[in-house]
Amino acid sequence: MRISGRPPTIGPRRQRQREHPHSIESQVCTLQPLHLALRRPALAREPARLRFKYDLVVISASGTGEVEMSSSLLVKGGTPFVKIERSDNANVPGVSFVGSAGTAGANILFDGTSGTANELIFQTFTVAGGIAEAFRVQPGGAKVTGSLDIDGGISITDNLITASASNANLQLDATGTGAVEMIPAVVLMANLPTSDPSNAGQLYNDSGTLKISAG
Repeated sequence: MRISGRPPTIGPRRQRQREHPHSIESQVCTLQPLHLALRRPALAREPARLRFKYDLVVISASGTGEVEMSSSLLVKGGTPFVKIERSDNANVPGVSFVGSAGTAGANILFDGTSGTANELIFQTFTVAGGIAEAFRVQPGGAKVTGSLDIDGGISITDNLITASASNANLQLDATGTGAVEMIPAVVLMANLPTSDPSNAGQLYNDSGTLKISAG
């Protein structure tokens, strides 16, 4: 933001408020004329307002305008905290990561009462599908849209768990004397060999009889 023109005139009352920044009365300073660095030709805009309200500094643009910063933002303090407050809990505020062409590449959203309130939504961009939800943090856990890759070794999609590495075994292991327990009444094992595979511990189907290979 570049400010040109003469600085605003500060009268005796404003001077007293400036000397006493913690005065209960709000302090309002209008910068006019104000010229902003724009990517497009300059448009007629109402003056921006820089307000000092109690211990707050309020910067607001006019209408649907935005406050633009051309450098990094540092929030520094003993316990710094950044707040995003919505005025209507049905709305979905968030943070958007935008590319040089102005297209959002990723969003972090805070769901409102019109959806599933108080859940964090992580969206990513794909050429085929545009911006879409990929991950959601819920009060009781988390939800993945699509496939979940765990350390490059396991992929979970819907009710299918597969090993990601080529020809890798999928292992289920319990701790100590614990056991791997299967709850359902029906266990299906498709594609069992119909003859002894000569691989110790491997199951095979010998004409309808389930057997374990001795290797």
